[in-house]
Amino acid sequence: MGVDVGLERERVMGATVNVGPPLNFWLRPRLELASGYSMLRDPNAPGATAPGVEGIRLSRRFGNSQRANVSAVFDLPMVASELPDGSIGHEVARFFGPIDVTVGRDQLSAFDAAPLTPGWRYQFGLGEFDAVRDIGGVLATTAGAGTRWGASNTFTLPFGASIAQRMQRTDSRHYSRRFVDRLTRVDGEQVVFPDVTFRWSGQPAVLTEWLSNISATVRAVHTRQNFVSPPAIAGGDFERRVTRLRAYPATLTFVGPSNDLAITLAFTRSNRADSLPGSAGESHTTDATADLTKAFPLPASWKLPSGLRTRLSYTQIETQSYVSNLASFSQRSRLTDNGRDALSLNADTDLAENISFSLQASRVVTFDRNFNQRFTQTLLSAVLNIQFFSGVF
Repeated sequence: MGVDVGLERERVMGATVNVGPPLNFWLRPRLELASGYSMLRDPNAPGATAPGVEGIRLSRRFGNSQRANVSAVFDLPMVASELPDGSIGHEVARFFGPIDVTVGRDQLSAFDAAPLTPGWRYQFGLGEFDAVRDIGGVLATTAGAGTRWGASNTFTLPFGASIAQRMQRTDSRHYSRRFVDRLTRVDGEQVVFPDVTFRWSGQPAVLTEWLSNISATVRAVHTRQNFVSPPAIAGGDFERRVTRLRAYPATLTFVGPSNDLAITLAFTRSNRADSLPGSAGESHTTDATADLTKAFPLPASWKLPSGLRTRLSYTQIETQSYVSNLASFSQRSRLTDNGRDALSLNADTDLAENISFSLQASRVVTFDRNFNQRFTQTLLSAVLNIQFFSGVF
C-alpha cells in the first residue's frame, strides 16, 4: 500500500507549419497544431479507488486539449496582375481582396477526482474523441469537440470604400457527466451569415477647412445557434433550443483639421430570439454613444510641457426582454426593462515631466422600469500623479 504525494504538472505543445512554398505566390497554405495537458494531485483531497486499482491513491484532476487549424489565402489581386491589361478578368479581379479560408478542429476533456493516471497517448493529445471520454472505466467530467469552417473576403470599391464579408459555421458535440454511470450529450450548430461590414474613409473637398477626415462603418451580422440534446430516458422527447441574434452596429467619426478635435457617434441595435422547450423569448437592446475629444492650448506664461486634453462622452443603453407561452402567443410577459445613462467629463494635463493632474466628473443613472427603480450616482475626483526615481539601493 502506497500513498502518493501532491503534484502539479502541465505541458503545452504547439507548432505552426507553412505547407510548402507559396504556389505561384497566390496560394499560401498554413497548418497549426497545438496540444496541452495538465494534471493536479492534491494530498488534502480524500482518496479515491477504482476497480482494478490497489492501495490508496490520491484523486487526480487532469485534462487535455487538442487544436488543429488549416488555412489558405487565395490572393486574387496577384492573379489579376498576371492577366492582360484591359481584359474583363483584370478589371473585375482587381476589386477582390485575398480570400481567407479556414478549417479547424478543437477537442478537449477534463476528469475530476479520477483514481488513475492517463497514458501517454492522452497526455500528448494523440487519442481519439471516443478515447478521451472514458479512461479505464472512469467517465470524464466534461468532454467536447467541434469543427469550424470559415471564409472571409474584402471588396475594394472606389472613393475609399470597401465591403468586408465573413461566413462561419461550427458543429460541436459536448458531453457532461450528470449521472454516475453515463454522460449526457448536447449537439450544437452555429452559423454566422451574413456578416457584412461597409467602411468608408475620406476627406470631402467642401469641408477641408473644418475637417481633415471622415470615416463611417456600418455592419450587419446574423448568428443562428441550434442545440439538441437526446432524451435522458427511453421514449422521451429531444430537447431543442434555437437562438437567433441580429446586430446592426454603426459608427461615424469626424476629425478636425489639426487633429486636435475628434467626434465619434456610435449606435448598435441588437435583436435576440430564443426558442425554448414550451416557451419563446425575445429581447431588444440599443446602445448609443457620443464621444468628443478636444485639446486646448494653455497660456505660454504657465510654462507647462503640454496643453489641456479633454474628453466628453455620453452613453445610453436600454434592454427589453419578453417571454411567451407557445400555447398562447398573445400572452406575453415582460421579464426585463432596464437601462443606463452615463455622462462623463475628463480633463488632464502635464504639470512637469513627472507630474500630471486630472479632473473627472461623471453622472450615471441606472433605471429599472419593471420594479420602478432609479439610482443616480454622481462622482467628482481630482488626481495628482507624481512619479519619481529613488535611485539605486
